[in-house]
Amino acid sequence: MQKALLFIISILLSTQIMWGQLTLSQTSFTEDIEIGQDVEFTTYLTNASDSDLNLRWTSTPNVPNGWINFVCDTEQCYPPGVETADFPIAAGATVPIKVTFRASTQEQGNMGLRIFEIDDPNNKVDANFVMNGVMTSNTDDLALENIKIYPNPASNYIKLSNSYDIERLEIFNVIGRKVKSFHDLAEGTLHDISDLARGIYLVRMIDRNNDILITKRISKR
Repeated sequence: MQKALLFIISILLSTQIMWGQLTLSQTSFTEDIEIGQDVEFTTYLTNASDSDLNLRWTSTPNVPNGWINFVCDTEQCYPPGVETADFPIAAGATVPIKVTFRASTQEQGNMGLRIFEIDDPNNKVDANFVMNGVMTSNTDDLALENIKIYPNPASNYIKLSNSYDIERLEIFNVIGRKVKSFHDLAEGTLHDISDLARGIYLVRMIDRNNDILITKRISKR
């Protein structure tokens, strides 16, 4: 009975030792990242065992449309869209695992990353990344400069390209009276101005905070 008990205890202890062979230097990242810039985050993976291991990582990205993220392990940097890959790690080694994000909107994105031993999935580590896309004054000015209204001059409709963070358009005549307002600003949407008289108009672009981003002039013919 005593021998059996000792055997069970030894099995439990050996199992406990086997688990937790993998560790990460950092498991949680929360950062503001500048829109349009690649931002790289590094955590260091350690194999504390005395054996070489074959590992697999899987990512679960939840990012807005237009964002880019990718993972680099000891083998290579994988293109965006690759969400799993295998790689080896030597006994006692510590290696960098890198995750890169590029935000394209002022929104939040997140990604979970799990690394585990292929032969023993219980030997695993997890990291979580939460990113907030932010604008700086320079990227803000550049994005506004890239907003285009076309055709201009226009007869029946106008379109908006590079709609940035615009919530609505408001069109004013030369005496300052609002004559049109548009809220559906999806890329390529036609905004009907056929009922406007010929002349010069100002198009005011307003964000979700009701702030005026930029005003452009169009000619109706």
